[in-house]
Amino acid sequence: MGGTQILFETYILDFWGDLYGKKLRIEFLSFIRPEKKFNSLEELTDQINRDVSLARNILVEHTDL
Repeated sequence: MGGTQILFETYILDFWGDLYGKKLRIEFLSFIRPEKKFNSLEELTDQINRDVSLARNILVEHTDL
């Protein structure tokens, strides 16, 4: 946080392959949440699960993809 470079992390639902070194095209449909620090791995895991659920709901709303 606080830097001038924009970075983001992308979680690809239901994908278990290796994409390192590959080029991807990412399209944003909705902003889910700002960057946040977590006090434990459990809190992070819980938040990721909530984010995934929200992302799946957003994708359902965009069935024209």
